Amino acid sequence: MPALTDPLLYSAGDPHEVWRRLREDSPVSWHEYGEHGGYWAVTTHAAGLEVLTEWERFTSTKGIFLRPNFKDPYPGAGTMMALSDPPRHDLLRKAIMGLFTARAVSKMEERTRGVVKSALQGVVEAGRCDFVKDIAARIPLAVSAELLSISMDDVEMLAKVTTEAAENSTDIEGVEAQQAHVEILRHYSEIITEKRRNPGQDLVSALTRAQAEGLDISDDQVILTCDNVIVAANETTRQAVGAGMPALLESPEQWQALRAGELRLKTAAEEFLRWTAPVTHILRTA
Repeated sequence: MPALTDPLLYSAGDPHEVWRRLREDSPVSWHEYGEHGGYWAVTTHAAGLEVLTEWERFTSTKGIFLRPNFKDPYPGAGTMMALSDPPRHDLLRKAIMGLFTARAVSKMEERTRGVVKSALQGVVEAGRCDFVKDIAARIPLAVSAELLSISMDDVEMLAKVTTEAAENSTDIEGVEAQQAHVEILRHYSEIITEKRRNPGQDLVSALTRAQAEGLDISDDQVILTCDNVIVAANETTRQAVGAGMPALLESPEQWQALRAGELRLKTAAEEFLRWTAPVTHILRTA
């Protein structure tokens, strides 16, 4: 059985076959991991759902990604939304959920179409592209800049540093990833005061508004939460769009059915997320 943490399994191997064998033969299996112990892989839907939802038994506060040493404290653990359990998680989620309702997101459709059209037009004019770099990486922050408290002047810079920052999920000691996070933290530390004076419909405004109304969250924790959201938003969307293209190239009949309108776009989008899975694991600690 190949190691689930081996990048070659995903770039050159067949992870679906590995997951199938685990589901059938060993749905909960122990895996050695580096010099600091190992982890249990839970690979069936029912058991996975149990681990991910029963927060009283399986906590997020010890970190949510594999890392070299599980004993090291995880930055932001117990304070950031992704690294907290109820009731704190619920309070933080409530503070920002108004930004992500179906109605709020639907208002971004026109902007999204404009961003995608512009990116594709540039490729058509050039005659070729690096799809991940020139298309997939340009879409997320350009679409959600206002929501994530980013000016259009800062989109290119933050798109670059969020990609670099995402590397810390596999290289938490990486200097470049740490420097990228510093740039993101600096960006949000510079605008938090401005958003208090002139709030809008954006992430920083929502968190500082909740803070003023009594939510137990410090400025540092607001900034850390923004760092977490912007990296997650940029990286997962870039990977899902980037991996979706080869999936279509490998299944041309599906591509033709999609173009012909035989497949619903909403269904296709959900299937892209399932099949390309931009996040291959989520950690919980018993």
